[in-house]
Amino acid sequence: MAVKTPQDMSNEELLKYENIYKTSVILTTVSCTLILAIGIYLLIAKGGKINVFLFLPIVFAGTGITTYSSLKGVRKEKTLRNI
Repeated sequence: MAVKTPQDMSNEELLKYENIYKTSVILTTVSCTLILAIGIYLLIAKGGKINVFLFLPIVFAGTGITTYSSLKGVRKEKTLRNI
C-alpha cells in the first residue's frame, strides 16, 4: 500500500503522520547517538580495534534523513493549510 502525499491527506492524517514522523526522527537520533557512544567506548576499551558499532549510526542515518524530509513535507503542508 502506497503512502499518500501530504497534499492528498486530510487534516487529521497530517497531524497523525506528523506525530509518527517526529517520534521516528527522535528515536533514530537517540539510538544513533547511543550506538555511537557504545562504539567509541569499545574502541577505547579494546585498544583501538574497529567494531561494528562505529558503522551502525552511519547506516541508520539514512533512515533518519529520509524520515526528517517526510516530516518537513508534512509541516510545510500544515503551514499551507493554516493548521
